[in-house]
Amino acid sequence: MTNLSRRTLMSVAALAALAPAANSAFALDPAKNTKDMPMRNQKFALTREETLDVIRRTDHAVLSLADGTGEPYGVPITPILLDGKIYFHGAGMGDGRRNADIQQNPRGSICWIAQDRTNQPKLSVDFVSAIASGPIRIIKDKAEKTAIMRKILERHTPSVDINKEMNARLEKIDKYTNVFEMKIEHLTGKAKDLGYLRFFGHNRPAQK
Repeated sequence: MTNLSRRTLMSVAALAALAPAANSAFALDPAKNTKDMPMRNQKFALTREETLDVIRRTDHAVLSLADGTGEPYGVPITPILLDGKIYFHGAGMGDGRRNADIQQNPRGSICWIAQDRTNQPKLSVDFVSAIASGPIRIIKDKAEKTAIMRKILERHTPSVDINKEMNARLEKIDKYTNVFEMKIEHLTGKAKDLGYLRFFGHNRPAQK
Protein backbone atom coordinates (compact mmCIF):
# COMPACT_ATOMS: atom_id res chain seq x y z
CA MET A 1 0.00 0.00 0.00
CA THR A 2 1.35 3.43 -0.96
CA ASN A 3 2.03 5.75 1.95
CA LEU A 4 0.56 9.21 1.39
CA SER A 5 1.75 12.29 3.23
CA ARG A 6 -0.65 14.31 5.36
CA ARG A 7 -0.32 17.25 2.92
CA THR A 8 -1.24 15.02 -0.03
CA LEU A 9 -4.29 13.67 1.79
CA MET A 10 -5.43 17.19 2.66
CA SER A 11 -5.03 18.27 -0.98
CA VAL A 12 -7.10 15.32 -2.18
CA ALA A 13 -9.82 16.12 0.37
CA ALA A 14 -9.90 19.74 -0.73
CA LEU A 15 -10.26 18.77 -4.38
CA ALA A 16 -13.05 16.36 -3.50
CA ALA A 17 -14.90 19.12 -1.67
CA LEU A 18 -14.68 21.35 -4.73
CA ALA A 19 -15.86 18.66 -7.13
CA PRO A 20 -19.61 19.40 -6.86
CA ALA A 21 -19.03 23.03 -7.79
CA ALA A 22 -16.81 22.07 -10.70
CA ASN A 23 -19.49 19.71 -11.99
CA SER A 24 -22.29 22.28 -11.90
CA ALA A 25 -23.76 23.48 -15.17
CA PHE A 26 -22.59 27.01 -14.47
CA ALA A 27 -18.99 25.99 -13.85
CA LEU A 28 -18.85 23.82 -16.98
CA ASP A 29 -20.32 26.49 -19.27
CA PRO A 30 -18.42 29.79 -19.04
CA ALA A 31 -21.00 31.41 -21.31
CA LYS A 32 -23.89 30.66 -18.96
CA ASN A 33 -25.24 33.73 -17.14
CA THR A 34 -24.59 33.17 -13.45
CA LYS A 35 -27.23 35.65 -12.31
CA ASP A 36 -29.75 32.83 -12.77
CA MET A 37 -28.02 30.62 -10.21
CA PRO A 38 -30.40 29.88 -7.31
CA MET A 39 -29.51 31.03 -3.80
CA ARG A 40 -27.71 28.12 -2.16
CA ASN A 41 -29.33 28.39 1.28
CA GLN A 42 -32.93 29.51 0.92
CA LYS A 43 -33.53 29.68 4.67
CA PHE A 44 -31.56 32.95 4.73
CA ALA A 45 -33.48 34.52 1.82
CA LEU A 46 -35.42 37.75 2.32
CA THR A 47 -38.65 38.60 0.53
CA ARG A 48 -38.56 41.26 -2.15
CA GLU A 49 -40.16 43.81 0.18
CA GLU A 50 -37.70 43.00 2.95
CA THR A 51 -34.83 43.37 0.52
CA LEU A 52 -36.10 46.76 -0.69
CA ASP A 53 -36.42 47.81 2.96
CA VAL A 54 -32.74 46.93 3.48
CA ILE A 55 -31.82 49.10 0.50
CA ARG A 56 -33.97 52.03 1.66
CA ARG A 57 -32.50 52.02 5.17
CA THR A 58 -28.83 51.31 4.45
CA ASP A 59 -26.76 54.41 3.75
CA HIS A 60 -23.77 53.04 1.87
CA ALA A 61 -23.01 50.27 -0.59
CA VAL A 62 -20.36 49.00 -2.99
CA LEU A 63 -20.83 49.24 -6.75
CA SER A 64 -19.16 46.51 -8.80
CA LEU A 65 -18.38 47.05 -12.47
CA ALA A 66 -16.27 45.51 -15.21
CA ASP A 67 -14.80 47.11 -18.31
CA GLY A 68 -15.04 45.73 -21.82
CA THR A 69 -12.24 43.24 -21.13
CA GLY A 70 -13.88 41.91 -17.96
CA GLU A 71 -11.45 43.66 -15.58
CA PRO A 72 -13.38 44.10 -12.29
CA TYR A 73 -13.70 47.34 -10.34
CA GLY A 74 -15.49 48.09 -7.06
CA VAL A 75 -16.19 51.52 -5.58
CA PRO A 76 -18.13 52.74 -2.51
CA ILE A 77 -21.29 54.74 -3.23
CA THR A 78 -24.12 56.41 -1.30
CA PRO A 79 -27.23 55.40 -3.24
CA ILE A 80 -30.96 55.94 -2.94
CA LEU A 81 -33.98 53.88 -3.99
CA LEU A 82 -36.46 55.97 -5.95
CA ASP A 83 -39.46 54.73 -7.94
CA GLY A 84 -38.04 51.21 -8.11
CA LYS A 85 -34.62 52.28 -9.41
CA ILE A 86 -31.25 52.91 -7.78
CA TYR A 87 -29.56 56.31 -8.12
CA PHE A 88 -26.07 57.35 -7.06
CA HIS A 89 -23.56 60.07 -7.86
CA GLY A 90 -19.85 60.70 -8.16
CA ALA A 91 -17.47 63.58 -8.67
CA GLY A 92 -15.88 64.23 -12.05
CA MET A 93 -16.47 65.77 -15.43
CA GLY A 94 -17.71 62.69 -17.27
CA ASP A 95 -14.34 60.97 -17.00
CA GLY A 96 -12.84 58.56 -14.49
CA ARG A 97 -12.81 54.80 -14.26
CA ARG A 98 -16.44 54.48 -13.16
CA ASN A 99 -17.68 56.36 -16.22
CA ALA A 100 -15.33 54.51 -18.56
CA ASP A 101 -16.43 51.11 -17.24
CA ILE A 102 -20.13 51.95 -17.58
CA GLN A 103 -19.62 53.22 -21.11
CA GLN A 104 -17.79 50.02 -22.06
CA ASN A 105 -20.04 47.65 -20.10
CA PRO A 106 -23.25 49.23 -18.75
CA ARG A 107 -24.14 46.34 -16.45
CA GLY A 108 -23.29 46.50 -12.76
CA SER A 109 -24.06 45.15 -9.31
CA ILE A 110 -24.57 46.94 -5.98
CA CYS A 111 -24.16 45.31 -2.56
CA TRP A 112 -25.50 46.70 0.73
CA ILE A 113 -24.44 45.35 4.15
CA ALA A 114 -26.94 46.40 6.80
CA GLN A 115 -25.75 44.15 9.64
CA ASP A 116 -22.34 42.54 10.05
CA ARG A 117 -21.80 41.48 13.65
CA THR A 118 -19.34 38.63 14.08
CA ASN A 119 -20.74 35.76 16.13
CA GLN A 120 -17.46 34.42 17.51
CA PRO A 121 -18.82 31.39 19.42
CA LYS A 122 -20.42 30.15 16.21
CA LEU A 123 -17.48 31.18 14.00
CA SER A 124 -20.02 33.01 11.89
CA VAL A 125 -21.50 36.44 11.11
CA ASP A 126 -25.04 37.61 11.92
CA PHE A 127 -25.62 39.62 8.76
CA VAL A 128 -28.24 41.33 6.64
CA SER A 129 -27.38 42.14 3.04
CA ALA A 130 -28.92 42.96 -0.33
CA ILE A 131 -27.68 42.77 -3.90
CA ALA A 132 -29.19 44.45 -6.97
CA SER A 133 -27.93 44.19 -10.52
CA GLY A 134 -28.90 45.56 -13.89
CA PRO A 135 -28.05 48.09 -16.58
CA ILE A 136 -26.73 51.52 -15.59
CA ARG A 137 -27.14 54.74 -17.51
CA ILE A 138 -25.30 58.02 -17.07
CA ILE A 139 -27.83 60.82 -16.64
CA LYS A 140 -27.01 63.70 -18.97
CA ASP A 141 -30.08 65.93 -18.72
CA LYS A 142 -29.39 68.91 -16.42
CA ALA A 143 -32.89 69.07 -14.94
CA GLU A 144 -32.95 65.33 -14.25
CA LYS A 145 -29.51 65.42 -12.63
CA THR A 146 -30.56 68.30 -10.39
CA ALA A 147 -33.79 66.57 -9.36
CA ILE A 148 -31.97 63.35 -8.47
CA MET A 149 -29.26 65.17 -6.52
CA ARG A 150 -31.99 66.89 -4.51
CA LYS A 151 -33.46 63.48 -3.65
CA ILE A 152 -30.01 62.18 -2.67
CA LEU A 153 -29.49 65.15 -0.33
CA GLU A 154 -32.98 64.76 1.15
CA ARG A 155 -32.28 61.10 1.88
CA HIS A 156 -28.77 61.35 3.27
CA THR A 157 -28.54 64.89 4.73
CA PRO A 158 -32.04 65.66 6.07
CA SER A 159 -30.71 68.09 8.70
CA VAL A 160 -29.43 70.65 6.19
CA ASP A 161 -31.35 73.38 4.36
CA ILE A 162 -31.87 71.53 1.07
CA ASN A 163 -32.96 74.59 -0.93
CA LYS A 164 -29.95 76.61 0.24
CA GLU A 165 -27.48 73.82 -0.45
CA MET A 166 -28.97 73.04 -3.86
CA ASN A 167 -28.86 76.70 -4.93
CA ALA A 168 -25.21 76.86 -3.91
CA ARG A 169 -24.37 73.74 -5.92
CA LEU A 170 -26.37 74.07 -9.14
CA GLU A 171 -23.34 74.93 -11.28
CA LYS A 172 -21.20 72.27 -9.61
CA ILE A 173 -23.87 69.62 -10.17
CA ASP A 174 -24.20 70.59 -13.82
CA LYS A 175 -20.48 70.68 -14.61
CA TYR A 176 -18.71 68.44 -12.13
CA THR A 177 -21.15 65.83 -10.82
CA ASN A 178 -21.97 62.51 -12.44
CA VAL A 179 -25.36 61.01 -11.66
CA PHE A 180 -26.27 57.41 -12.50
CA GLU A 181 -29.39 55.28 -12.64
CA MET A 182 -29.57 51.50 -12.27
CA LYS A 183 -32.62 49.64 -13.47
CA ILE A 184 -33.09 46.67 -11.13
CA GLU A 185 -33.27 43.45 -13.13
CA HIS A 186 -32.15 41.04 -10.42
CA LEU A 187 -32.62 41.46 -6.67
CA THR A 188 -31.71 39.25 -3.72
CA GLY A 189 -31.51 39.72 0.03
CA LYS A 190 -30.19 37.55 2.85
CA ALA A 191 -30.25 37.65 6.64
CA LYS A 192 -28.65 35.21 9.04
CA ASP A 193 -29.49 34.41 12.65
CA LEU A 194 -29.63 37.47 14.95
CA GLY A 195 -28.94 39.82 12.08
CA TYR A 196 -32.59 39.58 11.03
CA LEU A 197 -33.87 40.41 14.52
CA ARG A 198 -31.50 43.33 14.99
CA PHE A 199 -32.39 44.92 11.67
CA PHE A 200 -36.13 44.31 11.39
CA GLY A 201 -36.91 44.40 15.12
CA HIS A 202 -38.73 41.06 15.18
CA ASN A 203 -38.02 37.40 14.60
CA ARG A 204 -38.14 36.01 11.10
CA PRO A 205 -41.66 34.81 10.24
CA ALA A 206 -42.01 31.05 10.11
CA GLN A 207 -41.37 29.75 6.62
CA LYS A 208 -44.26 27.94 4.98
